[in-house]
Amino acid sequence: MKSSYTYDKQVIKRWLYTNFKILTKINHISDSYINTLSNLGIENDQKGLDFKLDYEEFQKVKDLSINFNNYSALVIGAKHYTKRLPFKKLIELCDKINGDVVLIGGKDEVKVAKKIENFFSSSGDKDDKIKNKLNKKTTIYNLCGKLSIQGSASVIKLSKQVFSHDTGFMHIAAALNKKIFAVFGSTHHNLGFYPYKTSFAVIENKNLECRPCTKIGLSKCPVNHFKCMNEIKFDII
Repeated sequence: MKSSYTYDKQVIKRWLYTNFKILTKINHISDSYINTLSNLGIENDQKGLDFKLDYEEFQKVKDLSINFNNYSALVIGAKHYTKRLPFKKLIELCDKINGDVVLIGGKDEVKVAKKIENFFSSSGDKDDKIKNKLNKKTTIYNLCGKLSIQGSASVIKLSKQVFSHDTGFMHIAAALNKKIFAVFGSTHHNLGFYPYKTSFAVIENKNLECRPCTKIGLSKCPVNHFKCMNEIKFDII
């Protein structure tokens, strides 16, 4: 009979936090994985996560006409709706960054990425209320839907900093030891899914009693106001 090991998902702790806002110590999921394997003599080397870049994909990205000395990577997608910034908040974030921004994401993000690109490149945008409020000094490079996962990871590697929702690319950025601004909406970094062993800051709306409402994200806001994203501030940038 083969031996098997199951990691501690800390289900009760996460349930207490999302349902009753009772927070107890919740280990990072990476530590949970490693602790499960301790009986096999596997120990944490304390060096963080690993991600191996593909050399050819890296060179393709490096050859693009982008100023790689001073840009920010912005991951605009996430699997679940309540983990994604609305379009107007993405515009606000790009303006707040106030520099070169490279948008990365998959095919699902192509439409919104194009809207962001058009907003910052067109003088004929119809939303004058937003345009008059923001400085609009940002330059957008839209690579959504144009790169593989390896290609997007290469963009992250070459960037000076990364802005990301609570999603897979946030963890790739952590593995590449990048400075991360992690945007949390319906979820919360205290649930144990924050960037692991890298420099990061959390962008979140702290003034809500309903957060966190989920550990992985939802298809819609359960209380129908979505204030965790609609009223989020970017003051720490």
